[in-house]
Amino acid sequence: MAPSAALGASIPVVNIPARVELPKLAVLENRFTLTMGAARITGPGDNTSDADPFILYTGRVYNEQLVAGVVRVKQDSVLRTRVCNALPAAAETINSSFNFGVSAFPLEGGQSFKDPNILGHHFHGHYGRPGTDGAPCSPPPADGTTCFRGDNIFADINPGECVEYEYDIPAVHSPGTFWMHPHHHGSGSLQTQSASVPLVVDQNPATGFDFLATPSCERFRPLFAPENEVIMHMQTFMMNINGNDTGLPDPSPGPTDDGYIAVAVKSVPQDPFCCSGPDKQEDGGENSTGDDWEPTVTKEAFYTSGQNAQFTVINGVFSPIINMKAGQAYRWRMVNGATMKWMDLSFNQSGCHLGIYARDGNFLRDFPRITDHIVMSAANRVDVMVVCEAGEYSLRTGAGPLGNDLGCGSSHCELLTQDNLATLVVSPEGGYKVYPEAPFGAPNCQPRFPPYLSDLRNVGPTTDGVTSITYSGLVNFTNKDPTGPASGNCLINSLVYNEAQPLQEVLGEVTQLEVDNIDQHPYHHHIQPYQIVSLPNDTDAFNSLWRVGDYVDTLLLPSSGMKNATVRWIPGPVEITGTGYALLHCHILPHSDEGCIMKTQLLENTYVPVSKGLSNGAKAGVTLAVLVGLALLVVLPIVLLKRRKARRRAAANPAEARARLVDAAFDPEAGNSNGYH
Repeated sequence: MAPSAALGASIPVVNIPARVELPKLAVLENRFTLTMGAARITGPGDNTSDADPFILYTGRVYNEQLVAGVVRVKQDSVLRTRVCNALPAAAETINSSFNFGVSAFPLEGGQSFKDPNILGHHFHGHYGRPGTDGAPCSPPPADGTTCFRGDNIFADINPGECVEYEYDIPAVHSPGTFWMHPHHHGSGSLQTQSASVPLVVDQNPATGFDFLATPSCERFRPLFAPENEVIMHMQTFMMNINGNDTGLPDPSPGPTDDGYIAVAVKSVPQDPFCCSGPDKQEDGGENSTGDDWEPTVTKEAFYTSGQNAQFTVINGVFSPIINMKAGQAYRWRMVNGATMKWMDLSFNQSGCHLGIYARDGNFLRDFPRITDHIVMSAANRVDVMVVCEAGEYSLRTGAGPLGNDLGCGSSHCELLTQDNLATLVVSPEGGYKVYPEAPFGAPNCQPRFPPYLSDLRNVGPTTDGVTSITYSGLVNFTNKDPTGPASGNCLINSLVYNEAQPLQEVLGEVTQLEVDNIDQHPYHHHIQPYQIVSLPNDTDAFNSLWRVGDYVDTLLLPSSGMKNATVRWIPGPVEITGTGYALLHCHILPHSDEGCIMKTQLLENTYVPVSKGLSNGAKAGVTLAVLVGLALLVVLPIVLLKRRKARRRAAANPAEARARLVDAAFDPEAGNSNGYH
């Protein structure tokens, strides 16, 4: 049945509590429903002082909550999700195409914010089908609801409609932390701010691939007991104060650019919530600025805010309390569900120790990785071991050693600063002694990995002389003017999203990309993760960041002096990923809405021509390939002939070619890749 999409006085109120115990999230298991509707989001302060931030915001939430629960699914199983849209239809004509269309707020050189009440859906970090190949759900919904087998982010869910998604979770899927969030092109940044849920893929002890089945990892198994787990889903509100008659935020509180959610929302006249919000309110406090909205504004505000309207909540709570026991190791599963800003997490005093064991849902090749602070971009997940001595600690962001990137004047590359994300109360009762020199003992764990997470750093020619790296391209995130608030839109290789020019990925063959300007733009790839094989600087000083050898699905290197990386991955196999279309994009979601996206295409056996020239990412790699090909034609005709024959054999039997690559890169008996731990 379709949900109700009426807008009236029945909009629920969602209060943001402050300084209460971190709530445990309800578990959402197979065949759950996420229904997006309107909500009046208010708190955590009461707008009478500057002690706590305050917003009163008509936004969009799932199941009338900021965090509707945590999705849990096991390896080697099927997850069925129904997503319903209970938002009202827009007052004006809805442009429901994934491509951009007419908008009252066109962006110079880019696309636009639009369709505020149309949904898309994304299982972020899923290794599986893109859901665009027409594979049927089994069984199909009894009520005739549209169902996609895979992560079809191109599908629209219009007001009053529901869509189902069937996700095949392969037995080799990494057991880790992921999340689900809206993904309609043009409104993802608006909706994701207050509507997302964490997702955990659990180990299937009967039929799942066991990453910890190595002698070095056995001692860590007790740590993975459910009682040691703490799930922390972080959402960041980005509000600004409107003070003029343009419908855009006044520059005085901060830079006016695409980072502030107000820009996205106030620019879309179709939004039925935009201009019928609460009355003007007084900020309060000795530093009061008076009314948040000037009388010259012709349309009433869709939100009001106090002095501080930029803050992060965890599991829907501002500055929650986390109770722990001294000397006992816990596993924190952290999701940065922000639409834009990055975090640098640390404690306010010594006594707590951090050991990262997974990032973006993928085990590190050697863990725990000891650090005193953790960097998370928007969309990153970090699974970390935590052990503390008795005492009280503040978990904070913004006080780590990296600091803001002074070369970027826009809010999208600013470090999120908050003195207290959470308070840790560590009791001495029943605890154990902490040994700072080895807080998690020794030796470290070196997990085993399935083929799709093989170590590809040293991949070379196969035995028949055919290079294993069959595609090499460039993804360059750029801004027209990256030096200030008036900067142009984010582009990929100087282009906005184009349906006709996908980056092609051939199943079973290594794909390599050079990614640039990821010091300011986090690079996210749908369907499967990629491995970092090269960084300008890779030292223990960057343990808080990514390291060479790590598998990633969202990569940002803020304030590190690094801005580029080389990444590789093996698409497929077809039994797991199928074929079809997906995306890569900047995960600053306002940038994605503006068109900082590239379409990708999963293919079997060989590349196919694309219309209007080369794919966006192919230009640099193909140019190099042409030069090499000419040299071979002139100097080495015999070698060229052999290589052509080898390619024909590989195309005729892609499974055999893939097996040769996997044999070279992965040793299942040793439980590691190429001897690297």
